[in-house]
Formats: sequence, C-alpha cells, structure tokens
Amino acid sequence: MGAVQNMKQVIHLVVLFCVFNLAVFAQTVQRYIAITIDDLPVVTIQDGLSVRQEITKKLLAKITAAKVPAIGFVNENKLYTNGKLDDAKVKLLQAWLDAGNAHQQALRGAYDPGYLNYTLGKLMIRKLRDDWSASRGGEKAWKAFHDQFLSYGGPPIPLVRQQMMGGKAEAVF
Repeated sequence: MGAVQNMKQVIHLVVLFCVFNLAVFAQTVQRYIAITIDDLPVVTIQDGLSVRQEITKKLLAKITAAKVPAIGFVNENKLYTNGKLDDAKVKLLQAWLDAGNAHQQALRGAYDPGYLNYTLGKLMIRKLRDDWSASRGGEKAWKAFHDQFLSYGGPPIPLVRQQMMGGKAEAVF
C-alpha cells in the first residue's frame, strides 16, 4: 500500500507542476492581432477623390494609433478606371502600404497555404452569387442569396451550389 500511495503523490506533484507551468506560460504568452482588409475600403466608392482620401486617412490614423498591424489588399482590376490605371486609387493603396508592416502582412497573404483556399472559396462564392442572382434581380437579390447561402451551414461550396442552382456538384473553375 505504501508504494501505491507514494506513486499517487508523485502523480499529484507532476500534475501540479504541469498545471503551474501552464498557468505561468499562459500569462507570458503575447497575443497578436493583425487586420487584413480585402479590396481596400473606399477604393471602389464613386464619391470624389477627396472623400476617399479623407476616409482612408481617418481609418489608418485610428488603426495606427491603436498600434494594430494592418494591411489592405486590392485586386489589380479595381485600381483601373475605364481601362487605365488610376493614379488616385494607386495612391490610396500606397497609403496602406506606408502605414505599417505591410510587407510582412503581404508575405503572409502570399505564402500562407491557407490563403489560397480562402481566395478560391471567395471566388467560388462570388461566382455562385452572380449566377444565382442573375435570374432573381441582380444585386437586389444579394440579401436573399446571403440568407439562403448561410442557411446551409459549412459544407463544401460545390455542394451548396448544387442545392442552390440544381445540377451536379462542381467547382465551376
């Protein structure tokens, strides 16, 4: 009985040691947050350039003051107006790049293997939205699309497409 009692005490000590170390470690771990904004805010707003510049300036000032790393991404085609690269839109993007650790966040977006899945999923959802909305009033049907899409939960997007559009489950791309 003495050996069993000693073994229990050793186990209790080991457990206490582990719990203590986890508690200490949990208090010393620094948590970080980074904000990634896809399709930069205000780049596609049709209001005047001064409005877009002011919104960008205020937003970046708040993010910088809070010392939250942030990066804005934008699809290249959204930097064009009437088929030509729009310098004003490029300058809005440059403001985001100049505001912080953009290089590090851009590398994460470019090299994170999960980012490709995010992007592919986003494109598949947009394609489904456009196809589904085309026969239901276009952009006016986006809320109905959103509600129906979310009602399926989280299955693979081709299965949601099959349910919403009929036909076989396929990725479309």
